[in-house]
Amino acid sequence: QPIEFLRRILPATGLYIIDRPRAGKGFSHQVCESLEEALQYALLFDSQGVTAYHACAAYREPFIMGVNKKGEPIRQVRVQKNVRALKAFWTDLDVEAGVPTKYADQLEAVDGLVKFCEESGLPQPMVVSSGYGIHVYWTLTEEINPTQWSQTAAALKALAIHLKLRADHGCTSDSARVLRPVGTYNRKDAHNPKPVEVVADAPDLVYADFHRRVMAALEQHKVKAPDTIKSRETKQEALNEQFAIQRDFPPCSAQKAAD
Repeated sequence: QPIEFLRRILPATGLYIIDRPRAGKGFSHQVCESLEEALQYALLFDSQGVTAYHACAAYREPFIMGVNKKGEPIRQVRVQKNVRALKAFWTDLDVEAGVPTKYADQLEAVDGLVKFCEESGLPQPMVVSSGYGIHVYWTLTEEINPTQWSQTAAALKALAIHLKLRADHGCTSDSARVLRPVGTYNRKDAHNPKPVEVVADAPDLVYADFHRRVMAALEQHKVKAPDTIKSRETKQEALNEQFAIQRDFPPCSAQKAAD
């Protein structure tokens, strides 16, 4: 169901954003305080024949102040520095017949995804038909912070490029990305709208295990890890060694304590 889909891919708390195309260029942002409210707006826009998108992260503030290219102050909403937490990794498989860098159809895209998972050793993801293309989600059991997400997403992107997965690689590492919500329709062809729906489900994953498998796949295929990941992990390992203690309690979440 659409609400269950949002609960699977998004953190339980924070602000949520439903976007619709703005006349001319860009998006109009609808900031919502709950997943239920976000779904209501997505379905409302869709019922009006307007394309709806969901932001793939939970946000901290309704807007933050930034500057435009002219140095003028502007309000920013769906930007990476406003992301509070995330609960999934994703990618978007491109489908367009006759284009060598894209898959010919959805079936070929799914075959390409299966091959990618087999070669990388990554677990099966949730697969969503976006009407024409394929959206892919590796959902998590708990939310993670943007720094953790960015490290793993950058590695996942490098792995996908190396294994020639025909995806929108910019999407894979963009924490502020939007995709189409389940329960709405893709109206690229106004006379033949196609439903956005889950076509294959998969279990939620523990973040540490998923990150470990992504990094192991990079090493197996001799893919250079992004420099930001290597430098951060080296520093983290050194700090962990200094402060290591015997732990006799279950894993806990500093993010929940902070909230």
